[in-house]
Amino acid sequence: MNDKTPSLRENELLKQAYHYIEKFDRFPGNTWLGQQLNLDSNGICNLKRRLREKGYIRKDQGMEIFTNEAYQYLANLQSHSKIVIPFEIRVLGKVQAGPKERDEIAVVMSNSIIDAPIITIPHLNTDSVVFALQVEGQSMEYEHIFDGDYVIVERFSNNEQPKQNEMIVTMYLPPILKNMMIGTMNGL
Repeated sequence: MNDKTPSLRENELLKQAYHYIEKFDRFPGNTWLGQQLNLDSNGICNLKRRLREKGYIRKDQGMEIFTNEAYQYLANLQSHSKIVIPFEIRVLGKVQAGPKERDEIAVVMSNSIIDAPIITIPHLNTDSVVFALQVEGQSMEYEHIFDGDYVIVERFSNNEQPKQNEMIVTMYLPPILKNMMIGTMNGL
């Protein structure tokens, strides 16, 4: 461990602060951090001072923020599966479980992407467009997919195909609706 590597307690503070920032878009206060790390205000101040000295946090306009080095450090931890960085994903509609007839619409998309509810899931290792659908019905229970569950959907590009044994969500759309849908998904 070199001078700049965070200690175990500094590491805990960085992870707790990261999760707080993701949720509230600001650095947590000493009281909240103290509750999470079971430390008094002096203990939190000492950890933050050492993290400032190591270059992981700094003050900007009187507020504490992470430096790029902190984000790189946390990303490195994530890639080694030491922490899970949450990922917010929109629930864009509902999907009926099980096979449907061609004229039945098995996927019902929300009217507005902006108003769509958001769920938090563990980090996804993909650059593709992803969204969630809520399952309706019980015909997929043999696959451990139950009514009310969420499925994470990764959009395929036109030149990609599903792999063998991969589950897919599909729906029949008339050509005009399909073009509108593709345009909407490109806007995500």
